[in-house]
Amino acid sequence: LFYSQSKTNIDSLFTTLKVKPNTPKKVEDLINLYRKSNKREKILSEALTVAQKIYYIKGIGKCYDRMGYAARKSYNFRNAIVLHKRALTYLTKTTDTLAIIKCLNNLGVTYRKVNLEKEAFDFYFQALDVSEKIKHAKSIAIALNGIGNVFIDTEEYEKALHYFNRVYN
Repeated sequence: LFYSQSKTNIDSLFTTLKVKPNTPKKVEDLINLYRKSNKREKILSEALTVAQKIYYIKGIGKCYDRMGYAARKSYNFRNAIVLHKRALTYLTKTTDTLAIIKCLNNLGVTYRKVNLEKEAFDFYFQALDVSEKIKHAKSIAIALNGIGNVFIDTEEYEKALHYFNRVYN
């Protein structure tokens, strides 16, 4: 449904979605449209509003995680941490393990960006633990890579190499 879209198509799709009944599918469609829209805030705000109205916990968590990601990309790390943590409180009440892992990795990245290595490790290792439990190779690789990057930041290159080698295996 949402491939490479022009601004006009994005606006048209957004207008169409806004008038649909409030359902979890509508929230998911809005989040997907946001991702394809060059991150237009009003689309994600609409998704969050709908998710809150229908108390769609997973949707609320995914919206906050996306908002945290956007804040991190805008170098607003303090806000990113707050938003990712808020997302995690919602996502841990769901069964969407991959969304939880993604949020944990996002927290790891954000803490690493502000040189809080201990906190970054905590979240990366949580993500690694959950990823290994469900045997999700991509999530395992992302967490291992994050751990390796933190060890590079702390200039512990032998430890970093150990985790990077695990990624390649």
